[in-house]
Amino acid sequence: MGPILDLLKHLKLGRSPVFAVFIALIGYLVGRRFWPNDIDPLPSGWTWVPPILVMALGVQIAVWMVTPIYASIKAARTDGRARKAHLESPLNEAESQVLYCIAKSNAREVNLYLAAEAAQLPFSDTELLAIANRLCSRQILSIPAFSGAKVALTDAGRRRSESVVQRIDAMIAAELQVGDRVRHINTGQEMVVANKTAHIGKTFQYGHPVICQWDQKDGPRVSSYQQALLERLPPATDES
Repeated sequence: MGPILDLLKHLKLGRSPVFAVFIALIGYLVGRRFWPNDIDPLPSGWTWVPPILVMALGVQIAVWMVTPIYASIKAARTDGRARKAHLESPLNEAESQVLYCIAKSNAREVNLYLAAEAAQLPFSDTELLAIANRLCSRQILSIPAFSGAKVALTDAGRRRSESVVQRIDAMIAAELQVGDRVRHINTGQEMVVANKTAHIGKTFQYGHPVICQWDQKDGPRVSSYQQALLERLPPATDES
């Protein structure tokens, strides 16, 4: 069959003639099988041609059919993996904060803009909508029909938000506040947090440096320290 297939490729026959010849040969073989008196036989020495041609053309047709089917299956698998990777892709800080403020509201449907305003998120309405759309594309949020600015967590969003809420709650709990007593972990100097430095950017990053104050013989001193270098101390107690 190899030389016959090579001949077909060399002739560059279109698919329509190949299908037509294939069907005609099948018809001839079926006719000779069931109506031998009505279908004239081929000359002696040529009876092997129709079966061989049927097999050769059948292989070519199978290749034509299998190739696009395989390509479609491969493309579907690739698209499926890409979609799964997109759905499970990590959230950036802005997306995490929007998801956090929605999850903390504990409401079935949340007004996106009011929730962001209550959480003092530094995003414009356009930015909030873009973030919400990205979360929707990952099936974390849904936007109910005719809901205006309201959004709702999906089941996947509730599962995804658990780790986000735990992480941000832990960062908030560890965040030093003005008035906290602290000790420098390297020098042992005890101080009081006098102020906090402003964060720069569109997302609130926890752990920014704080300005601490402590007393010395020549007067109070102030300096800025990274929070990672400071250990929170218990509140001072009044001694009688």
